[in-house]
Amino acid sequence: MIRTLPDARWSCTSCGACCQGFRFGPVEPEVIQNLLNKNIAQAWNPAQSEWYQEKEGAFFLNTTPEGACIFLQPDKKCALHRLYGPEAKPGFCREFPFRPVKIG
Repeated sequence: MIRTLPDARWSCTSCGACCQGFRFGPVEPEVIQNLLNKNIAQAWNPAQSEWYQEKEGAFFLNTTPEGACIFLQPDKKCALHRLYGPEAKPGFCREFPFRPVKIG
């Protein structure tokens, strides 16, 4: 169940804050496979090196040396969204600013 404050509103300002300083995962295996099938390394130059890693049985997107998601463009927008649409992004990206919290 998603709970929000009454009359809560938000919109993307393309600041890129959601794509910096986080642990980017876990990423659904089908998202990784879809990007591999689309040959993301050919479409997005930073993905020519390792763009994801597997840790403890889960996938995570790699970051730049500055701590940003590897798919964050210089204009602070998502390369995956630009190239393939919002459905190509991991679930946690599509659901931002929502995040799971433990209640109780």
